[in-house]
Amino acid sequence: MNDENMTMDDLNSDQAILLNRTVTDNYFKYQLKGVVVHNGTSETGHYYAFIKDREETKDDDGKWYEFNDT
Repeated sequence: MNDENMTMDDLNSDQAILLNRTVTDNYFKYQLKGVVVHNGTSETGHYYAFIKDREETKDDDGKWYEFNDT
């Protein structure tokens, strides 16, 4: 597809929003919910994860738990 011949109909909704500059900074903010960790090489190793609790309290923004089978 040639950029010179594109119309708004050729864009997906995210591209149209960006083109129209109707995006706020919050559009690009994400909240981390989990992390997968790998120790080892590409041929062998061990995986484990840190997962954030979905429930938040007024004192904190959610606790993190380690899930590891070792």
